[in-house]
Amino acid sequence: MKRPAFTLIELVLTMTVGSSLMVLSIGLLQQSMRLATLARHRAETHRALDRLASEFRHDLHRAVQCSIEQPNRIDLVMGDSTEVSYIAQSNVVTREQGGGGEAQDASQPLRRESYDLGEGGSATFEKSDRADLASMTISTASVAGPPRTDRHVTAAVGRLTRLESTEASP
Repeated sequence: MKRPAFTLIELVLTMTVGSSLMVLSIGLLQQSMRLATLARHRAETHRALDRLASEFRHDLHRAVQCSIEQPNRIDLVMGDSTEVSYIAQSNVVTREQGGGGEAQDASQPLRRESYDLGEGGSATFEKSDRADLASMTISTASVAGPPRTDRHVTAAVGRLTRLESTEASP
């Protein structure tokens, strides 16, 4: 009486195919996890760049004075004598909001916030030919070729203060 069964060769062949499929699926899973981490990091960098651009534009609009001594630093003076500086160093831009208003110690920053530009990122500041325009250019490293410009923000210095003063006068 013969019982139905698998031969040793059939079992070895089945185990080999199953093992190969498991190794391939683990490789695909690892690659998808790596890509998800990379996408998350890029999304965080883009959110930081968006926040930086928005904050920079808002500060320029509220400023009454703007000075750029070096391409990696811009100093703003607000209407309430508060000083705001943007300092670009390697791949980080730091926004420092210092004192200057009443009851504030000008030597201690009130607020300091850093924005990560990503690997190989850099920022430069410049004043336009028009005295009331300033801009910030954020560049990131490119895989092949020169750095590419990710963001270029140009804003009018004192735009909000001019609007508020014209609305206040009858």
